[in-house]
Amino acid sequence: MKNEILARAITEIDDDLLAEAREPVKKKKPNYRIMITKYAAAVAACFVLVFSFMFFGNYGRSGELDISIDGQSIVAGEDDILLPRISVHATEQTPRDMKKMTVPMEIKVDGRTASVTASSGGVIHTESGEEYETLKVKSGTGIEWVVDVSFKSQFELTVTSKKQTLVIKAIYDSERECLILSATEGKN
Repeated sequence: MKNEILARAITEIDDDLLAEAREPVKKKKPNYRIMITKYAAAVAACFVLVFSFMFFGNYGRSGELDISIDGQSIVAGEDDILLPRISVHATEQTPRDMKKMTVPMEIKVDGRTASVTASSGGVIHTESGEEYETLKVKSGTGIEWVVDVSFKSQFELTVTSKKQTLVIKAIYDSERECLILSATEGKN
């Protein structure tokens, strides 16, 4: 019975249907709206990435230090800075105060904070007048490094950020009565 049904189905096929089957299948028109939407989304994602790297790429990342002493930038490996005698803020100076020298500096750090540590014989004064041996500062902070040259002639101030350490060395020249400041890269 199955063979009879198959034979009847084959004989009932029209010539029109066979002619239609011989023609090649027509291709669908591409949907340009979907393609343009996909490409526009890809371009927008690229712009988002580029702008996010531009605006947020350096946030808290590099930690580079920029230290200026009395308006002069001090960089590791460059020329020394000569700083003439600058007295402490006291109006009436005792003989002990005469042996102290003040180094005004501004610390800028690309990031959030930096740690400042003075070696023995030196202290750090904040803008508010507080005195520290170790201090955490924000970018753009002004401090004063006060060194007592009555007992020592060499001092160090270490400034450490997230990725960089700068060691500022001060040597007191008693003949010229000045500090000779230099900077070297420290280990971080």
